[in-house]
Amino acid sequence: MCILLTLRDTQLLQTAGKKNCMNAFEIVLTLLTMVTSLALAHLLNGFVIVLRHAKQVQFSMLHGIWSWIALAVLIGNWASFWQMRNVETWPSVTVLLLLAAATVQYLFCAFVTPEMEQEGKLNLKDFHAHSHRLYILAFIMLLFISLLLNLVLGGMKMYENWWHDSILTIVAMLQSSIAIFVNNFWVQLGVAIVNASIVTYYLILSCNFVAS
Repeated sequence: MCILLTLRDTQLLQTAGKKNCMNAFEIVLTLLTMVTSLALAHLLNGFVIVLRHAKQVQFSMLHGIWSWIALAVLIGNWASFWQMRNVETWPSVTVLLLLAAATVQYLFCAFVTPEMEQEGKLNLKDFHAHSHRLYILAFIMLLFISLLLNLVLGGMKMYENWWHDSILTIVAMLQSSIAIFVNNFWVQLGVAIVNASIVTYYLILSCNFVAS
């Protein structure tokens, strides 16, 4: 069976294709959403394991705060991307930095998520004592890439609030470095609380942009 398309039919198909195809923002958003979903699933799975075996878990305030930091910055970063929905051109350096940030963010979420031991017990205080440098370093790397991304996006006028976010990023990055070298509980707690406050504020601000 042969189907003959007239010139008018071809033009109609091309017009329909342009209307239905994804724009650059939607393509980048879809890619970042996939990586974000993997990181979120990893975090939620860790939360479920801890809650399911709550009687065999020794909880840690410090680890709990850092778990919240991982969750808040994950959702906040994803929501903040909505501010760039009107950008039509995406340079390769921008896409690569976004992918790098999403990858390191996944590592941060993976490192902060504990695994249940074979004995069926989990000491989150010991987990934080042995692993905190790893996930705090991943957090600092994420902040550093985010700072570079803010500068690039701001220079290209793709992101209006880049300077505001950059200030918060620098503060979080500098004081997080303290927690890697100083093991004092109160110093660790102070760093965690400051970071939790910053990312909570960032989460609320980013979600407001989506809702507006």
